[in-house]
Amino acid sequence: MVWRADLRQHADELHAPPLGFALFYLRGIAPPTIKTSEIYWGAIPWVVLQVILVVIVIFWPGSVTYWLDKPVNADPSKIKIEIPQINIPAIDLGPPKIQ
Repeated sequence: MVWRADLRQHADELHAPPLGFALFYLRGIAPPTIKTSEIYWGAIPWVVLQVILVVIVIFWPGSVTYWLDKPVNADPSKIKIEIPQINIPAIDLGPPKIQ
């Protein structure tokens, strides 16, 4: 079921709202010399990559959880996390002023 959620996410990214809003935003900040069609053509590689990812997930659903299926060879009891202490001098702002 995880691969279906991933497939749905990629399919949603191909629809107009996420990509469309970004393109309209770019149109708003781009100089007047840049045409809207140039901005849209610039988004084509992103759409092609999204389609490729959707095809990969359809034909190889195990790719979504490929790294999750591997067993972890770590002993949690031997993991030690050390956080270094940083000495920061205190800042005295004084008592609050009532106006």
